[in-house]
Amino acid sequence: PAALAKLGLKKSDACVVACSYCLTMIPDWRKAVDAMVDLLVPGGALCFIDFTQRFDRAGDPMERIYKAWFGCDGVYFDRKHVDYLTAKTTPQFYAENRSRVPYTPWYPTRYLFTGTKTA
Repeated sequence: PAALAKLGLKKSDACVVACSYCLTMIPDWRKAVDAMVDLLVPGGALCFIDFTQRFDRAGDPMERIYKAWFGCDGVYFDRKHVDYLTAKTTPQFYAENRSRVPYTPWYPTRYLFTGTKTA
């Protein structure tokens, strides 16, 4: 709430909060998600697209390479992000897919998530 006030926002001020490739770069990401959920009206949507380790391939050598390579740039893949988003909202949509990062040979896993805030 204090962080929201600094931005001139208050609880239950938004119908939609959307984030694109940011959660993996926020050190205190749980606090950030909590603030985003606080910002939503009941029934409001929390929407994310970001990188993750594929749920069924965490031990895959390429998944470990992606995690290490992105970590060098301050991007930290963490399956806990998805688990936390699911716990804090009512999931409406979730999908994972590998796709190429432009100008690189890498195909890391991305996720799309939409959840709604319950009252």
